Amino acid sequence: MELVKTNGQGGTLPRGYRLGKLGVGLVGSYLGYQIQNIFLGETGRPQRKAHFHKRASRQLREELGALKGPAMKLGQLLSLQSGTLSEEALQELANLQMQAPGMHPSLARVQFKSALGKYPEEMFREFDPEPFASASLGQVHRAVNFNGEKAAVKIQYPAIRSSIESDLKLLRSAALPGRVTGHVPSALIDEIARGLLEETDYVREAGNLDYFRKGLAGLDFVTVPRVHRELSNDRVLTMSYLEGESLSDWLKRKPSQALRDLMGARLCEAYETQL
Repeated sequence: MELVKTNGQGGTLPRGYRLGKLGVGLVGSYLGYQIQNIFLGETGRPQRKAHFHKRASRQLREELGALKGPAMKLGQLLSLQSGTLSEEALQELANLQMQAPGMHPSLARVQFKSALGKYPEEMFREFDPEPFASASLGQVHRAVNFNGEKAAVKIQYPAIRSSIESDLKLLRSAALPGRVTGHVPSALIDEIARGLLEETDYVREAGNLDYFRKGLAGLDFVTVPRVHRELSNDRVLTMSYLEGESLSDWLKRKPSQALRDLMGARLCEAYETQL
């Protein structure tokens, strides 16, 4: 598991350099792929194309995953662009949804203590040092409370807010021509900035969980985790642990058409209820 660094990635220039280096690397890979096509002809072209997409997508996924924050969120959004990106790219970038590089266990332990004043083993009967999910702002660990209840503990990455602020500076600079001409409204960038920074406040997220649990209480097929406020703050969020699987994994088990129809109807009902 990769050790997320607390320095070297937080400043605007270092992060800008890494993004620029990534762009140059991807362009170089593409040029190499095209040169191969010129000299090697049509023979094996589909295999070369698939190899290029897989290698470039892995490079993109690894770098965006290491950068975290808005850069990684971009990768998550790209992973949903079916019909636009290649299948190889979608498969690689999909790993950023829940399987991004996480913190080293010792760093996660320190982050927990800096947020709540005690180490995880002092506040839980059991605490798994390895996360079962990692995303752009934090990672989630399995735990058991002293009352025997299973819990999911979300720990924020160190200095993630400053990394987001650095990326937003890059975004504002990159979007300057569009802002001047009016093609990229400043209000749009302000909205992106507000949303990203709000996501770093786990107290706000806890409030959202309570709000949705009450609002969706009328749907007996929806369960929203309960928040353990005494084990949470702005950088650590402890929730009740819910068993389940992703929609893509469920579909791999080839459920019947009747079950697929039922799932679709329930997703639509839950969505309309939220609206």
